[in-house]
Amino acid sequence: MINNKWFQAGIVLIISNFFTPLGDSAVGAVGFLGMLFVFVPKLREIAKLDNLIKVKQTSKQAAKQAPKQTNARIG
Repeated sequence: MINNKWFQAGIVLIISNFFTPLGDSAVGAVGFLGMLFVFVPKLREIAKLDNLIKVKQTSKQAAKQAPKQTNARIG
Protein backbone atom coordinates (compact mmCIF):
# COMPACT_ATOMS: atom_id res chain seq x y z
CA MET A 1 0.00 0.00 0.00
CA ILE A 2 2.89 2.38 0.71
CA ASN A 3 4.14 1.98 -2.87
CA ASN A 4 0.75 3.08 -4.24
CA LYS A 5 1.11 6.41 -6.10
CA TRP A 6 -2.25 7.71 -4.91
CA PHE A 7 -1.42 6.95 -1.28
CA GLN A 8 1.90 8.79 -1.66
CA ALA A 9 0.10 11.71 -3.33
CA GLY A 10 -2.20 11.97 -0.31
CA ILE A 11 0.82 12.00 2.00
CA VAL A 12 2.35 14.81 -0.07
CA LEU A 13 -0.84 16.86 0.32
CA ILE A 14 -0.89 16.27 4.07
CA ILE A 15 2.76 17.30 4.38
CA SER A 16 2.22 20.39 2.26
CA ASN A 17 -0.56 21.50 4.64
CA PHE A 18 2.04 21.81 7.41
CA PHE A 19 3.60 24.65 5.38
CA THR A 20 0.39 26.73 5.57
CA PRO A 21 1.86 29.21 8.12
CA LEU A 22 4.55 30.09 5.57
CA GLY A 23 1.96 31.13 2.99
CA ASP A 24 0.11 29.73 0.02
CA SER A 25 3.16 29.86 -2.23
CA ALA A 26 5.06 27.51 0.11
CA VAL A 27 2.14 25.05 0.16
CA GLY A 28 1.92 25.18 -3.61
CA ALA A 29 5.66 24.70 -4.08
CA VAL A 30 5.89 21.74 -1.69
CA GLY A 31 2.79 20.16 -3.19
CA PHE A 32 4.00 20.65 -6.76
CA LEU A 33 7.48 19.26 -6.09
CA GLY A 34 6.05 16.35 -4.13
CA MET A 35 3.64 15.47 -6.93
CA LEU A 36 6.52 15.60 -9.41
CA PHE A 37 8.45 13.06 -7.33
CA VAL A 38 5.39 10.82 -7.01
CA PHE A 39 4.15 10.86 -10.62
CA VAL A 40 7.23 11.46 -12.84
CA PRO A 41 8.85 8.04 -13.40
CA LYS A 42 12.48 9.26 -13.55
CA LEU A 43 12.15 11.36 -10.39
CA ARG A 44 10.33 8.46 -8.70
CA GLU A 45 13.29 6.22 -9.55
CA ILE A 46 15.77 8.77 -8.19
CA ALA A 47 13.79 9.11 -4.94
CA LYS A 48 13.57 5.27 -4.73
CA LEU A 49 9.87 5.42 -3.85
CA ASP A 50 9.24 2.00 -5.39
CA ASN A 51 11.79 0.37 -3.06
CA LEU A 52 10.04 1.25 0.19
CA ILE A 53 8.65 -2.25 0.70
CA LYS A 54 11.15 -4.31 -1.31
CA VAL A 55 13.81 -3.84 1.37
CA LYS A 56 11.67 -5.62 3.94
CA GLN A 57 10.53 -8.30 1.48
CA THR A 58 14.07 -9.28 0.52
CA SER A 59 15.02 -9.80 4.16
CA LYS A 60 12.03 -12.13 4.61
CA GLN A 61 12.97 -14.05 1.47
CA ALA A 62 16.56 -14.41 2.66
CA ALA A 63 15.30 -15.84 5.95
CA LYS A 64 13.16 -18.39 4.10
CA GLN A 65 16.08 -19.44 1.92
CA ALA A 66 18.43 -19.98 4.84
CA PRO A 67 19.39 -23.64 5.25
CA LYS A 68 17.42 -25.50 7.87
CA GLN A 69 19.34 -27.00 10.73
CA THR A 70 18.55 -30.56 11.64
CA ASN A 71 19.19 -32.39 14.88
CA ALA A 72 20.84 -35.36 13.20
CA ARG A 73 23.51 -37.11 15.29
CA ILE A 74 26.83 -37.84 13.73
CA GLY A 75 28.65 -40.96 14.77
